[in-house]
Amino acid sequence: MEEINLSVIIVEDDYSYAIELERLCSSIGYRVVGNATSSAEALDLIYSANPDVILMDIKIPGHLNGVELGHAIRPLKIPILYLTAYDKEEYRSATEESQSIGYVVKPVTATSLATILEMIVYRVYFGQAGENAVVSATRNKENILFFKKDREYQRVAVSDIAYVSSEGNYCNVCLRSEKCYLLRTTFAELRNHLNERDFITIHRSHIVRGSMIEAIDTQSQYLRILGKPLPVSRSRMTELRTKFSFLS
Repeated sequence: MEEINLSVIIVEDDYSYAIELERLCSSIGYRVVGNATSSAEALDLIYSANPDVILMDIKIPGHLNGVELGHAIRPLKIPILYLTAYDKEEYRSATEESQSIGYVVKPVTATSLATILEMIVYRVYFGQAGENAVVSATRNKENILFFKKDREYQRVAVSDIAYVSSEGNYCNVCLRSEKCYLLRTTFAELRNHLNERDFITIHRSHIVRGSMIEAIDTQSQYLRILGKPLPVSRSRMTELRTKFSFLS
């Protein structure tokens, strides 16, 4: 992708997290032109700075929340990436009615933010379809998935998938090779492509390949896969205890 210096406004009332978002944006080549901590401050800043992209917390102080603010500035046609601390399906429909390109659950990593912002560039500013970056396609009898990236479908064997993590209305799919795809698809939709015999739902936001689990911490309630710790809910930990033999 050619280098473009997109301007970004951050609407976030948590000052320390706003600074972290600014650092992440700068580290991946985007120019933060302002920070706002309330809807009133955000409106003034948006109209004065006319940014290319807005990173906006759904719950912000003021007369309008983040989604309502998105509706108010819809005529400006500025793409908005919503941020939330809660992974709730209701946010999908609410944000889609504004000038939204999606939402992600905090904390946001530099990798996922870079990928999502790149999707914005292609879809909004280069006039290409948003799903060109990565979406789930089909599964056939050979258990092959095709993830669409840029202008081509990339072949991925289901047997190569190590784990899937939900990030708002995106899913991060990581392979054995540690290569990851950020898909704009729902967690439930992607889960339908995975064999329940091979994959285990360990949390409302995580699915893992059972044969690739490296360690399970029953006290801290997490497991490790590809060296990455993933949380396990209490009910799922109980299921893991019945599925595997724990010897001491």
